[in-house]
Amino acid sequence: MTAEQHLLSVFAEVLATADLRQSSRQKIRSGRGAESLARHARELIHENLHEPLCMVDLCDSLNCKQRTLHHAFGKYFGASPSAYHKNIRLNAARRTLLAADSETTSVTQTAIDFGFWHLGRFSVDYRQIFGESPSETLAGRVGGSGRRVVVGQLRKVG
Repeated sequence: MTAEQHLLSVFAEVLATADLRQSSRQKIRSGRGAESLARHARELIHENLHEPLCMVDLCDSLNCKQRTLHHAFGKYFGASPSAYHKNIRLNAARRTLLAADSETTSVTQTAIDFGFWHLGRFSVDYRQIFGESPSETLAGRVGGSGRRVVVGQLRKVG
């Protein structure tokens, strides 16, 4: 294959890829692909629950722009991907604390296990959602609302 033929084949491949991306973007803008994009993003978030959420990597995996993902996710789940990820991790930490033995489990380790590195922020967010501190949950003193925040129910907003 000559250099010219190789260059033409690479150019044709780039054009084909650009055309596929444009087609995907048109589907998402029209709403036909937004639900699929949101569902796929949610699956990836759940598969990587214990990992920090990197929007760039998520968008690369989904072959979309951050703005497109935020729009689709917000439309169908009523939250940004980051807020959704945080809420499901908080709920998972709560389930762990509710089921744990306070003698062998620590709030600190549970928070770290679910990717919360700023323990003060974890505690504030936890109390705001569940109406009690993580320590109270672990000790079995469910004095707050005892509620569980449900996120991720597929719905169309507006």
